[in-house]
Amino acid sequence: TNRGIGLALVKQLHASGATVFATCRKPSDALRALDGINIITGVDVCKDACMGPMVEAVTEQLDMVINNAGYFYEPFEPLSDLKFDEESKMIEICAIG
Repeated sequence: TNRGIGLALVKQLHASGATVFATCRKPSDALRALDGINIITGVDVCKDACMGPMVEAVTEQLDMVINNAGYFYEPFEPLSDLKFDEESKMIEICAIG
């Protein structure tokens, strides 16, 4: 949520009047510069232990959750060297969060 598509979604939703809870491992300067955004830091979707504190930080009922999580094992991974455990992890995180 601190850059790219996630940051663009935060800006658009906030501009339309939504209350936004943005989660990230570490916020970018661009995310911190937005007034009125609830930023929850320390959230790593690869670590289940991060979910409890994130849930506690959400102080109101949510109408919508947008999962913009991403995980990529290597920038380039040839077919001859696929690591199927990592491929499964990547699909799970990108699809489920």
